[in-house]
Amino acid sequence: MEEIIEIRYADSEDDFLYREGVNRGWVLSFAKIDKNFYIDSNERSLLNLLKQYAQGSKKCFPGRDTLCEELGGWSTGRLTESIKEAERLKLIKTVKEKGKNTIYYLLELHKCPVIAHSEFVHSIKKKYVKQGLADKYKEAHKKYRQSELIKEVFSSDNPLQFRQQISDFFSSYIEGKNESAPTPKPKTPNPFYGNLPPTDAESVKDPEENNKKKPKSKNPDEVEIGEWNTHHFLAFFKLKFTEKMNAAYPTNLKEDLGAMKHVLSQTSDNEKVRKLIELYFENFNGTVHSVKNFSSSFVQQKLIFILNSGSSTSYKKNSGKAQPQSDEMKDWASRLDEWED
Repeated sequence: MEEIIEIRYADSEDDFLYREGVNRGWVLSFAKIDKNFYIDSNERSLLNLLKQYAQGSKKCFPGRDTLCEELGGWSTGRLTESIKEAERLKLIKTVKEKGKNTIYYLLELHKCPVIAHSEFVHSIKKKYVKQGLADKYKEAHKKYRQSELIKEVFSSDNPLQFRQQISDFFSSYIEGKNESAPTPKPKTPNPFYGNLPPTDAESVKDPEENNKKKPKSKNPDEVEIGEWNTHHFLAFFKLKFTEKMNAAYPTNLKEDLGAMKHVLSQTSDNEKVRKLIELYFENFNGTVHSVKNFSSSFVQQKLIFILNSGSSTSYKKNSGKAQPQSDEMKDWASRLDEWED
């Protein structure tokens, strides 16, 4: 059986972000937040925005009105609650001075308990997904989120001391030893972590509601490609943007959803659209990357050509062949040559 990836408290934040755990690499300061099982979407958005304002440092001091506006029109109450929750999770620390904007200090992620906890559960997920046991893992994770064990883990400043207990909990359900697993208990608020956000479309429901259709996760990693909708593709686009630019994508939700819907209306092949997004970031260097730009007719024609030919330069090799072309295609071919030059 494959060993679970070792997760540890690293010596430095860079070491932790780029080398430790499942979610590691150049932009893991975002991925370890965005893919965290136990951080709510509000706190994710807040932290990513504060990181933009910090511009590589560990502190920033944007005004509350500015934050509310940048976060899509949040109310002051919603912002205040998210700031308090981010502080409880030890993601940020705030310092207030009379007559000045609040200073937000970004705490080092390799010392954050909720991230270490999530990274270890991610390593368990990776192990069972590779074994073709994704559905069993999801069910086990639901039970884990309702268990007494998770409350004990959340109350500790060092969740990694529970690695063996967490691993045993999942294996007891997934490997058919349910009789030895703890009895699931309803979720209750935790004084340190607060209410847990739902992940993997997980939520505590009445037994009578079991037959109702469960909401799908908006995380593309948790949903089969054939079931992706506009939100999944937008999330995937944002992830690729972050990997390419090492910065969070500046979302204009209404405009981006409309542009992505336009792309999806042209084909029912989700795998093709996913590949087009990847090709967009691989080939369109020097472009202001955005969903609106990606959805344009010229860019889509260019990407489809690259996808079908397997090369962004193969068009010129074949351009000398006599082929009937419409005026529209001739115009596009001319623009393509200009773009490649």
